[in-house]
Amino acid sequence: MNETIEEKKKILNTYKAAVEKYNSLKKQEKYLRTRINSPRTAVLSGVPSSKKHSDISDIMVKLDDTLKMVGAAEDQALNTCAAIERIILNIPDGVDSDIIHMRYIEFEAWDKIAEKTGYSEKHVYRIHNRILEKLDVSQYAPAIQKL
Repeated sequence: MNETIEEKKKILNTYKAAVEKYNSLKKQEKYLRTRINSPRTAVLSGVPSSKKHSDISDIMVKLDDTLKMVGAAEDQALNTCAAIERIILNIPDGVDSDIIHMRYIEFEAWDKIAEKTGYSEKHVYRIHNRILEKLDVSQYAPAIQKL
C-alpha cells in the first residue's frame, strides 16, 4: 500500500486507456471495411486489374490483422475492467465506491458525479482524494499493469 495517489490514479485509469485503444481499433476496422466496399476498390469488370486486386488483397490482410488486434484489445479491456471492479468492491462505503465507479468505470466528468451524488464538485474531489489515500491497489496493480 505504498502507491502514491497519482500512481493509484494511473492504475485506475488503465481501463479507460484500454477502452480508448479498443475504440481506435474499431474505427480502423470500420475504415478498412469501407475501403473494401468502396466503388474505387471494387472490381467492376469480370477481370480485375492487378493493381486493384493487389489493393483489395492488401486491405484484406490489414483488416485481418486489425480484427485480431480488436479481439485482443477487447479482452484486455474486459480483464482490466474486472480487475478495477475488484478494487472497487473492496471499498466499504457505498457512496465512496459509487464515486470511484462513476469516475473510473463509467468515465463520468466531475460535474456529473457531483450532480448524481448531490455533492458539490469540490466535495467530490475531497472524497475522491480521501478514498485514494486509503485505497489499497497493491494486490491488483501487478495484474493490471501486466495487461
